[in-house]
Amino acid sequence: MRQVTGSYVKIDIAVSRITEARRTRAKTLDLSGLGLTEVPSELSSLTQLARLNLGHNQLTAFPAELSSLTQLTELNLGHNQLTALPAELSSLTQLTELNLGHNQLTALPAELSRLTQLARLNLGHNQLTALPAELSSLTQLTELNLDHNPLKPPLAVTAHATEASPDRYMVSHGRWFVSAGSNVDLSPLMSDLQRRGADPYVLSDVAELGSDVLQSLRQAIARADQVLLVVGRGTISSTVMFEAGIAVGMDKPLIVIADPHIKLPYDLPGVLTVRARPDDLEAVGFALDQAQGRNVRRSQKAAATGRSLGQRIDGLLVRLRAAEPINESYAIALLKEALDDSGVIAAEGGNTDQRFDLGVWSDDLDSIAANPLLIEVKRKLHRVAVDQAHRYLAESPTARAALIVSLVPVDREVTERLRRSGQPVWVILLRDLLERMRSESFAEVVRDLRNRAAHGALP
Repeated sequence: MRQVTGSYVKIDIAVSRITEARRTRAKTLDLSGLGLTEVPSELSSLTQLARLNLGHNQLTAFPAELSSLTQLTELNLGHNQLTALPAELSSLTQLTELNLGHNQLTALPAELSRLTQLARLNLGHNQLTALPAELSSLTQLTELNLDHNPLKPPLAVTAHATEASPDRYMVSHGRWFVSAGSNVDLSPLMSDLQRRGADPYVLSDVAELGSDVLQSLRQAIARADQVLLVVGRGTISSTVMFEAGIAVGMDKPLIVIADPHIKLPYDLPGVLTVRARPDDLEAVGFALDQAQGRNVRRSQKAAATGRSLGQRIDGLLVRLRAAEPINESYAIALLKEALDDSGVIAAEGGNTDQRFDLGVWSDDLDSIAANPLLIEVKRKLHRVAVDQAHRYLAESPTARAALIVSLVPVDREVTERLRRSGQPVWVILLRDLLERMRSESFAEVVRDLRNRAAHGALP
């Protein structure tokens, strides 16, 4: 019988949770924050587990009991004291998410490459100086956190891979279109890419004076072999998100380098996102080495599902005119009816985010990184409402962009404030939105609003 003092109390808590999970055939087990230095042997019997949280303990070695949990898809070992990983880790072949952040790992086993289903891998805040070349075989990987590791740059960066290791330290040749906000100093990264044999460029390098900005942007991305999106700490530029959307729409291989503290307002399918500070050239450089040569997955294009309303819009416009002066509640109901008819999914705020009136989902909005889209209907738009919309969007855990639908014409001062903010919040008059939905789908209207905002045009 276990003692009921000291660390044994926490072991007993763990055993109790394991016993309950075995009794109920639970798929999820949380053993985090118990101060465990080892795990109870009973854990190995939970072969049905899909999600296991062992974070925030005091484990110094990878628990051998985990090797029998072959159905695990999510494993959290973050915030422990692990110094090494055994080859037996490779038995967990169903893992899609592995958190090893905030440990003391100095190296990784090559067998990690057998976890071919991994989509998210957190290696941040360790003591890694190198990663196994085999990591490049993890072709399902879409998020890799390398922040706060003393990674060394490749020992040999040459024009050709070495004969002994043909895939390692391969120079990133080709044309790289680099997109970043004004808050990111790109000069170190651009120099590093050139050192590797690449031909990096930004829009201003190739756009001709006096040319159409949108056309120049499309041409710049079209000529690229690879697109690199760099997101530093602070505000995310809507222009950068717009350029990412164009790259995905053109089916260009895309890599995202994002500061670990930034919240990305989108989830681009199949895109490798590396969590590292843009000025951490060792981490970024290693990520580029790993990405080079792997078959970077590209998003699958889906057929457009939205539709214009044609003559059906006439009845809505008649009802809108008859209800003048219209109140916000009626306007929301009218707009939701139009959205439902257009083929998108629209839910009232109580079912999505109660600080906004409507939440809209549509596959057509994915390509412009605006899915889901929050909508706020305002009788009159003023500066306070704009600031409030920005704040609510930033606090939303899932939303990527917001649309403010005004019932009366918007002051130029307000539209200028929206433009200067650089945030994915756009505005349109309800009557104009409905009229445009006569011949355009809702996503096409939103895309045009985004394009105009991204390139400085007032609505």
